This record gives sequence, C-alpha cells and structure tokens, in this order.
Amino acid sequence: MGKLERPSNGNDSEDSDSSEDGSIDLSAFEDPAPPDNLPVSTLQADPLEDPNPRIPISLTEDDANEVDSNVLRPSRNPLIRRQKQNEDIARTICSMVAFGRNRRHNGQQLMKGLLFIACGVTERVSRYLNYVGLSCSRRTAHCGLAALGKEAEKKIKRLFSNTDANIFSPAACIDNLDFQQSIHTKSVADSSTMFHGTWGYIHHLPHTFFNHLNHDELTLAALKLALKKSTNLEVQPRHFAPTVISDRYFKLTLKSQLTSVFLRYVASSSQKNPPLADHPPPVRPIKLEKPNLNMLKLMMASDNSSEGIGDVLSGLNKQAGLDPERFSSRLQIIEGDLGTCMNVLSLCELRIPAAYSKTSLANLISIPGAAHTMWNFAQSIFLHHWGDQTNQQDTGAWRVLKALGIPQEKPVTKRDFTLMISNMEKIHEADLLYCMLVVMGIENETLPEELPSMTSASIQDVVEKTFDQFLSGEALEIAINKKQTKLINLLLRIRDFGTVIEVNRSTKAGDTGRLIFMWKRWAVMGQGLKKLVHYSRHLPQLILLLEVILPKSLANVIKNLMLLCPSGREGHFVATDFYLEVQNFWLKYFYNHSGIGTNIKRLRDVFSINIPVLKSLMQVLNRESGMNVVQQSHKNKIKNVSINSFVRFAKQYNICLDEDKPKDFVPTSISDVYQQGIDAIQEDWID
Repeated sequence: MGKLERPSNGNDSEDSDSSEDGSIDLSAFEDPAPPDNLPVSTLQADPLEDPNPRIPISLTEDDANEVDSNVLRPSRNPLIRRQKQNEDIARTICSMVAFGRNRRHNGQQLMKGLLFIACGVTERVSRYLNYVGLSCSRRTAHCGLAALGKEAEKKIKRLFSNTDANIFSPAACIDNLDFQQSIHTKSVADSSTMFHGTWGYIHHLPHTFFNHLNHDELTLAALKLALKKSTNLEVQPRHFAPTVISDRYFKLTLKSQLTSVFLRYVASSSQKNPPLADHPPPVRPIKLEKPNLNMLKLMMASDNSSEGIGDVLSGLNKQAGLDPERFSSRLQIIEGDLGTCMNVLSLCELRIPAAYSKTSLANLISIPGAAHTMWNFAQSIFLHHWGDQTNQQDTGAWRVLKALGIPQEKPVTKRDFTLMISNMEKIHEADLLYCMLVVMGIENETLPEELPSMTSASIQDVVEKTFDQFLSGEALEIAINKKQTKLINLLLRIRDFGTVIEVNRSTKAGDTGRLIFMWKRWAVMGQGLKKLVHYSRHLPQLILLLEVILPKSLANVIKNLMLLCPSGREGHFVATDFYLEVQNFWLKYFYNHSGIGTNIKRLRDVFSINIPVLKSLMQVLNRESGMNVVQQSHKNKIKNVSINSFVRFAKQYNICLDEDKPKDFVPTSISDVYQQGIDAIQEDWID
C-alpha cells in the first residue's frame, strides 16, 4: 500500500504557525543549528517499492536490540506496574499544563520530542503531540539532535587526540551504504538520485588493555620493520597445516557438538558428575567488557573504488581532527569487508613510491571482517554440499532442509546470511542426531517431546561410539575404501558444516583462539573451493599477518579488535563488521521509514552520528513505560515434529548405510575440499 504524504512546503516543522512567544528555550544545548539551515526534503517516496538495496542480514527490532543491549519486558508485579503508571501520568499532566502556560517550561517536552524521533514517530503524529503539549515541535527536536551531533563530533576528535591515542589510534570499521532518494512523479528538476556513501564507527580499546603490552611494538616504525622482514618470508605448508594441538581441539569440538545435540534432542543428564562437555575448551578468549564505540558521520563517498577510498580516508581524517602529517605518522587499522580492504591495498600500491609520507598511506592496515569471512566461506561450503535439487532421491543439504520442513531456497545470492547460518546449523544438528540414534539402535523410534534421563557415563559412551563410527578419520577412510558414496557425502558434510558452526559459536564466545584454529582449516579448504577466488588468497594472508609477520603486541591488539560485546553479556560477542551491519539496519530501515521519504542530508547530518543516542532513547522510553530488563537470547532449536520427520526421511533413504540395500540410489560424489586443498598446497610447494 502506498504512503500518503503532504507536499513539502519548505518547512519541516510541525509547529510552523506558532508565534514568537511560543519559542522554545534551547539554552541547554551548545551552538544549536538554526532551523533555516536544517535539511529540507522536497522528494516523495515511491509508493510502489523500497528502492534501497538490502543489507546482507535479516533483522527485526528485537534482533537488533539483542545485539546492542538487554531486552525490556513489563514487571510481573501488578502493584509495581500500577504505581509506576500513576506517577508517570501525574508527571505528564503537570508538564503539559506548565508547557501550555509557558512554553519555556519545556524539559519534558524536549525529552519526549527526542524520544518520539528515536522511536520512529511520523511527523504527522508529532505535530498533534506538540499541539496537545505532550512534546516539542519536530523542528526543535532536530535542533536538539544537531546539537548532540556536534558534541559527538567533538568527542571523536578528543579520542584521536588524547594520551591513549598516542599509544594506539582508535580503529575504524567502515562499510558502504547506498541510499536512493526516489521521486514517484519525475520532472526535469526532480528525479530519483542514488547516493553512495560510507559509514562506520571507531573502536577504542581500554587503557588497561595496553598495560601489559610492549608499546614499542605498537608503533608505525615497528609495523614497517615487520613488513620489511616479511618480504623474505618463505610461506610453508606448516603455517596452515594441522598440528597435534589443532587436531585434538577439532576432535573435542566435534564431540562437544555431539554432546550438545544429545542433551537438546535425545535425553537429559541425571547426574552432574562426570561433567559433560557441551562446549569446546577455551583457547584465547577476549575479556568480557562493553566496548568504547563512537559512530562516525555518514560520508558521501563510496569505498567501492580506489578513488572513493581516498575520499573516505580524507573524510575520516577530517572527522578525527588531525592534519595529514599527524594522521600519517600514526598506525591506523581499517576494518571492513574484503572489497573495502582490497581497495585500500590498491590505493596504497598506487601511491608507491610516494614523494611525501603524508601521501604514502603506509600507516594503514586493512583487516577483513570476521563476519564477512564467515558468511562467504559458509555460503561456498553450503553450495558445495547442496546436492541435486532435481532428483527427489538425492540426500544433499537441500533434501535435509525439505525433511525438516524448511523452504529449500538455494543460497546463491548474498541476501540473508543469518538465515543461511541458521539453516546450516539445523542441518548439522539433524545429521549428528541421526548418527547417534543409529549407534543407539533407536532410529526406528519416535522421539518424545519430554526428554528422558540418562546417566552422564551413558551419554559419554554414546558420544564416543558415534565419533568413532562416523566422525573419525578412520570412519571416512573406511567409507572411501568401500566406495559408499552416500555415507561419504554425509561424513564430509558433517565435517565441513562443523567448521562453520564452530566459527559461529567461537565468535559468540569471543574466543579468537578457537576462531583462528578454524580459519586455518578454511585456509586449506579455500584452495579446494573453486568459487572463493579472493578469500582463498586473503584469509591465508591474514593468518600469516597475525601469527607470523606482525609483532606479538600488535597482533594481540588486532585480535581483540576483531570481536566485541556490545551488551556486555557472556556469549553475546559479535564481529565488528556484523555490528556495523546492525547499525546500518537502524539508519537505513528504521530511521529512514518515517513517512517523509529518504532525506539524505538529514540522515547524514542529524541521524548517522546520533544512532547510539537514539537507540538509548528507545530504551529510556521502554523504561518510562514500566519495563524491566530481561536477559534474552535467541535459540536455534529444531522442533520435535521436524526432528521426527527428518528421522523418517533418513531411515527411508538410508543416509548412514546402517544396512546394505543393493537398490539404493547412488548420489553424485561430493569432493573432499580439505584433501584437495592439501594436495594443491603440496603441488605449489613442490613446484
């Protein structure tokens, strides 16, 4: 349904007919922007479609709130709810009466005006709320946001100029963001315009983190020396080959995944001892604390080319308040997707040799984001195991999704990576579950809704037997020798999907050690995955950079910058580039859908740098409504009906080959990309 909008009259205030006596006192803000300078939208949104391209994740407001903070729910005590409501009603009525008699008594109205902007209230509704004295005008609220934005700009400059920045400059995470100002009724003067911008935030590690580091290894001179030494570095297979420690860790990872699936779908433990390891052991976890993040102002420069990256760096330098000489003398980390990093590297190479240090860009380190790395490898692995969707007897990943009752849409486009990871986890858990049912000899039984109890020793015994029969290297070797194609495909899918699930879970746990263990496996697998042209080269380069080339202190800083925990809750870490995608959701979809169409100037000058303030105001409104903090996490669990449906499918098509059936359909063999990667590395090493 199209949106009905009033034509713009050159004034974005809902209180345009108020007299001078009804002016608003803005003395609480420093240097408020005059209303005449506020951006004005003369464009109408296209009522037929949303012209703005999607971000690569599908989020709801609750999903975004879970990443950033806690979820708020009403108190269960009716007396507390009633008392809170009475207090709020009395305070609101008094403020409305005071505001009606003298509009300089506008404290509550100014706060509510900002709250209503933060919550996405349309201008039409805001005009009525201002008329009844419940809030200030939208013009005044935008003046307040503009003043808050100036304070945020000053804070960014202070962060780049304080003593901590002299030790190590705040890292910047950036991503391209495209908007379209769409006009439904076009003319010569008015036409739809696409704006290509870049947005991001700076991430500053706490001062205490640097206390145990060698500050001499965090300088630009140390970086240049390390890179100079790396020119003679001979890349060897041992840099990525599995070690005794990594093999033992991967074995524990698969066993923990088996244990987790067993406790979730088969039976619960009736004993606390011996403890069941449903999570892998920690390797190198990041300290749990809320990060110090500050959003940058939206820059009208695209990072999709070397020229655009140059404009982005100039904009970043300007927002940091540093002159070119001072900016070039500091080591600066840039995080983003692989395309952004490649453009940064391309621009650096174009400026070699540079006549001056301030134009060389030798102080930049570009780090590909952990989330985009996971999404691209996961997509390639998923497509590799997808199977033949034209054959109903095929037992590939698509057929497992169908048995679970999930729509089988092939993930060939980068539209919704969160859904793709969720589906891969469900496929993996279903495969592990059926393997354990076969070991227990109960694959013909229907799993009950209410889980029975088993002793911890019995559960451990099932896990060990399942690992030996299906997940060990010997099990795969036996299946290959017997030429059991269907079983080989299943075992390879379990092993490859297990790496994706572990990368996702290690990211949430904030454990960079576990993450790099899996990255090393992916660095080998990438040589066998033919469609990963760029990541198959750049992921090994990143591993060498962190593990071999850079000084230990600098590498430690970068590892701690790859993940962050916005809510400060255990198990809720996210990758830095994923967090930026969440902020893109707020700017691009929440605050861009306010009933007035896309207004680029307003998004750039008012909203982009104030996103943290607006989100906190939404939490304030929830608390003002009597909400309490609730710790909530989304669980990716398969329902009992879907589980039993999959078990019937697995038994019918004999996916584990628990008995010989000569008339069984033989699917197309899936290649072992890990072995192909090892072979490719060996060939390159011999040559």
